[in-house]
Amino acid sequence: MQAEITQGSITRVLVAGFFLVILLLTIGGGIALKNVFAIQQTSMALVKHLKTTEDLIGNLPGEQQALSRIYYTLTGDPDTADAASISARLDQAIKEIDEIEKGVDASEKARVPLWPTPRASLAYR
Repeated sequence: MQAEITQGSITRVLVAGFFLVILLLTIGGGIALKNVFAIQQTSMALVKHLKTTEDLIGNLPGEQQALSRIYYTLTGDPDTADAASISARLDQAIKEIDEIEKGVDASEKARVPLWPTPRASLAYR
């Protein structure tokens, strides 16, 4: 005993099928939208990180010149070296490094530094 296939039963099956397709498309669209927002947030973080890196790279020549001047002063004639001037230059360099550190976000600060911090080296004065 089989049920008779009528126009109404075909319509109900088609409507249920279209409803399921629309439901699945909506769920897929929601997932895609969530991924788009995640990609956008990641790209914004990468741009921020790139900007910080570019700023640090831009500051390198000035810092290199300052360190070269200090090195030249330290390696010059010991009689002409002025301890107060050298200390003032070192203090200025530390202030500049502190300013650079303020621009770095907390996740960067949490990483282990590749070199000793200026304050750690000041302990050996």
